[in-house]
Amino acid sequence: MRYLIGLPLCCLVVSLSLHAHLLRTGEPVPPVKVMHQGEVIYDHNEFSHQSWNSARLPGKIRLIQHIAARTSAREMNAALIETLRKARLPREYYQTTTIVDRGDAFFATGWFIRHQIEASLRRYPWSQIIDDTNSVVRHNWQLKSKTSTIVLLNAQGEVQWAKEGPLTLEEIRQVVSRIQRLLREQDR
Repeated sequence: MRYLIGLPLCCLVVSLSLHAHLLRTGEPVPPVKVMHQGEVIYDHNEFSHQSWNSARLPGKIRLIQHIAARTSAREMNAALIETLRKARLPREYYQTTTIVDRGDAFFATGWFIRHQIEASLRRYPWSQIIDDTNSVVRHNWQLKSKTSTIVLLNAQGEVQWAKEGPLTLEEIRQVVSRIQRLLREQDR
């Protein structure tokens, strides 16, 4: 009888560990390069793309939002993004980096997603958007599909906090509080 209870519990623990992401507090994000599409650049009302890699993350406090290219994933943590917009954080020390996982999109939605990325950059030209058409970041960081992941980095590029899925109101407060604390430490 004891073995019958232990086996399902063991299988549950193993299956949960297989879905764990590779983002570790106090460490940089696992290195990754997005060669196809990559960072979307908006300059003089023109859009272009350049390859992007995670080695460029240090230098500013960053909130990384990795989102599946699905409306449900974008809406998952929209309250956090809106809270950060209203906070008017100093752009010289803070930046939001959005990685759009277009490899995790519904079939034939590419044009619509591209239009949304461009509209976001027109509205918020100081933000950074990475167009990951091949899900390179999701696979490399072992993130779940069809969701949103939030990662907070200090100015050295080290993970301070990370969560897959929707944030609670308390978690949103924690993330904003941590960003403000990191900004105060940056001023010293």
